Amino acid sequence: MAFLYNNHVIRINQTHLEPYHIKVHTEGLKVKGSNFTLEGFPFLILSGTMHYFRIPRPYWRDRLKKLKAGGFNTLTTHIPWSHHEPEKGRFHFTGNLDLLSFISMASQMGLWVILCPGPYIGSDLDLGGLPSWLLRDPKMKLRTMYKGFRVAVNSYFDQLIPRIEEMQYSRGGPIIAMQVENEYGSYHLDKKYMSFIKRALVKRKIDVLLMTADRGIQLKKGHLKHVLATVHMKDLKKETYSQLSSIQGLSPILMMVYTANSFDTWGSLRNFGDPHVLMENIREMFKLRFSFNFYMFHGGTNFGFMGGAEYLKNYTPVVTNYDYGGLLTENGDYTSEYTTFREYFQSVIESVVPLPPYDTKKSDYKPVILSHFISLWSVLPYMDERFRDLKGQQEQMADSSVEWEGKSGQRHPGPHLSFVLLSSLVLLLCGKPAPKSLPATVGGAPPTDGLPVFTSPSLVFNVLIPLLLILSLFVAFRFGDNGDQPIKSKKPLSMEQLPVNQNSGQSYGYILYETTIFTGGILTSKGHVRDRGQVFLNDKYIGILDYSHDQLSIVIHGYQAYNTLRILVENQGRLAYGQDMNKERKGLTGDIYLNKSPLRKFTIYSLEMKSKFMERKLPHIWKVINEKFQGPAFYLGFLRIDGSPKDTFIKLEGWSKGVVFVNRKNLGRYWKLGPQDTLYLPGPWLNSGTNEIILFEEIEPGTEIQFTDYAQLVCTNLQIVSSGHLLDAGASRQKMFVSPVILEGGSDWRLLGINPVV
Repeated sequence: MAFLYNNHVIRINQTHLEPYHIKVHTEGLKVKGSNFTLEGFPFLILSGTMHYFRIPRPYWRDRLKKLKAGGFNTLTTHIPWSHHEPEKGRFHFTGNLDLLSFISMASQMGLWVILCPGPYIGSDLDLGGLPSWLLRDPKMKLRTMYKGFRVAVNSYFDQLIPRIEEMQYSRGGPIIAMQVENEYGSYHLDKKYMSFIKRALVKRKIDVLLMTADRGIQLKKGHLKHVLATVHMKDLKKETYSQLSSIQGLSPILMMVYTANSFDTWGSLRNFGDPHVLMENIREMFKLRFSFNFYMFHGGTNFGFMGGAEYLKNYTPVVTNYDYGGLLTENGDYTSEYTTFREYFQSVIESVVPLPPYDTKKSDYKPVILSHFISLWSVLPYMDERFRDLKGQQEQMADSSVEWEGKSGQRHPGPHLSFVLLSSLVLLLCGKPAPKSLPATVGGAPPTDGLPVFTSPSLVFNVLIPLLLILSLFVAFRFGDNGDQPIKSKKPLSMEQLPVNQNSGQSYGYILYETTIFTGGILTSKGHVRDRGQVFLNDKYIGILDYSHDQLSIVIHGYQAYNTLRILVENQGRLAYGQDMNKERKGLTGDIYLNKSPLRKFTIYSLEMKSKFMERKLPHIWKVINEKFQGPAFYLGFLRIDGSPKDTFIKLEGWSKGVVFVNRKNLGRYWKLGPQDTLYLPGPWLNSGTNEIILFEEIEPGTEIQFTDYAQLVCTNLQIVSSGHLLDAGASRQKMFVSPVILEGGSDWRLLGINPVV
C-alpha cells in the first residue's frame, strides 16, 4: 500500500488485482486490520459513481472507459426501485435498465463493482428511488418494518437479487461489495429495519462484503453489527474517525461519498465547489490510506421526471442537469479536474492506465421553428378511449365501458375487455353464449342482470361459475385499471390514488382537475396543492397555488349559467430524503375551498405524458401558429439532420416552463427561472433525416428552439468585471461569458457560453 518514506509517497502497485488478471476467485474483498484485502493482498478502493439510468445506453461503454482511464479501479452504482418496478408487480430490466449488461461492461473495462440495491438509494431521485405506488396505502410508513413496506420490499428483492447473485465475486463476477440501504442514520424511524434489509440480502445468497453508509454525525444510528460502516461526507473531521473507531475498532476507512459539490435546484444559483480543496483532501486520503468513492464521477441527466426535491427552508426541486460537479460533464466531456485527478493517480499508482477515449462529437444544429400547436384544452376530449377514432367515429365505443361509484364517490370505468375474456371462458366451460358487452349500471352497483343463463343440471355450472363471474366482475369494476381516461370523483384524488397504471396510481408529470362553479369568491388550497397548480376559469389563467401561495381571488365577469374551473397541478419531484417522505403524495392532496366551502364533483385527467400518450393522445388536429397562445399547449416542429446525428443541447430562449420530447423521448423539464438554460439531447436519440420535437409549454411560448454544442448554466460566486467580457471562474472548472439578465426575484448573471477547459 501507499505509505510515507522520507516525506515521499511510495507508489501503490495493484496491477495484479485487476479483474482480467484474477482468473480464479478464491477470497473476495475482506477487512483485515486497517486494510481492505482482495485475494489476501492489500487493496485500496478508488471508486467513482455513475448511474446507468442517467446515461443513454449507447454511451455506457464510453463513460466506463473514461472511469478506468482516469485511474479508478471500481465502479459504484445505485439501483432505483422506482425504475425497475414502476407499476406494482411489473418489472423492467431491459434497455436503459439492463443492469446486468452495465455491470458486465464494467468488468470488461477492468473495473470492480460496488452495488447499492436499496431499497432506498437517495441519489436525489423522486422519493429517493422508491416507487410512488407505495403511497397508495394511506398508512404507509416507508423504510420501516410496516407490513405493507416489508411485503413490497420482499417482492422486489425476489425479482432483483437473483439477477445479481451470479455477478458476485464468489461466483466469478465483478461485484465485490454491496451497501445496505442508504444513510439510514438520518432517517432512523425503526431500529429493526436495517437488520431486516441485511437478512433480506443474506437469505437471497448475497455473500459479498456488506457495508452501511452515513454522514459522520449519524454513524451510530445507521450502523449494523458485523457490517462495515463507511462515511458520507464532504469534509474530513477528526471526530468522525473517533466515532468510527468506537463503533468497529481498527478498520479501513472508506469515504463512500466524497464530493466537493452538490446538485442544483430550480430558482437557485448554480453550486460550485473548490477543486483546490478537493485535490488537497484527495492527497491527504492517499497519505492516510483511505479508500474513497467519488460522487459523482459522472452525474448524467435527470431525463423525464426522475429528479427529486429537497426541503430546507423552502421546497426546491432538482433541475434536469445532474452534472453534480463530476469529473465528466453532463454529456460526458472531460473537465480540467479529470485531467488533474488522472495525473495525480498516475503519480501514486503503479498501473497500466489506458488512454482516455475522445470526447463525443457535438453539433449546433440550425434553429427549428415550431410552426404548429394544439392547446391542452383541445386534447382533453381525446383523453377518453371512446374518442380515439379521429375520423368522426367517436361514439363507436361509447357503450363498451360502464361506471361504478365507489365509497369515496370515485367513479370507476368497468373494463370491457376483462368481461369479454371472462365471458368467453364461461362459454368454453358451459357451452352457452356470452353477451358481447355489459348492460348499463343501475343505482351505481355492478350489473348482475343480462348474464348468461345456464341450463346445465350441474351445480358447478348453475351456481358456482355464475357466482365466480359476478365476483370477478365486481373485482374488475372495483380494482380495474382506468388507463389514462378521465376519472369522475366527488372529491379531489391525489396522483397516487388514481386507478391508472394497473392500479398503481400516477407517478410523475401533471394532473388536471376540472369542476363547475356558479359564483366567484376566494379560492383557498390550505396547503393541499403539491407542488405547483395553475388555476384557470373558463380557460383563462387566474394565478398560481403552491407552497407560497394558498389563496386566489376568483372574479366572474358577466352572466353565465356555469363556469369551468380547472387546476393544472405539476408534480415537480417528491422529496429525495427526510422523514417527511411518507407525506409526499402529489396533485390535490385534500379539499380545495371556494368561500370556505369545499368544491365537489371533479373530472380528473392523468397527464403523466408517457410515450403512449405522445403517440396516441395527441390527435392530428394541429393548428398553424398565427399568434401566440397563452396557456398550456403542445408545440410541434421538426429537426432535419444530414449524416450521422451528434450530441447537441436545446436552447429555449423565449420559452417559459415545460417539458421537451424528441422522437417521443422525454428530455426533461425546462424553466426560465434557471439555473439551467439548455437541455442535453444525446446523438443516439436522433435520427438521420427527420426528428419530431414536441414541447409542452405551460405558460407562454417562444417562436423557435435553438441548438448549441455546449451547456449553458448560471454560475455563482463570480467576480464580475463588466458585462460581456470573458472571465476566468477561478475555482470553477470552466470559462464563461456573462451578461445581466432579469430573473424572478431580482437581477442576476446568466452565462452566454460555457467551454470546458481540458
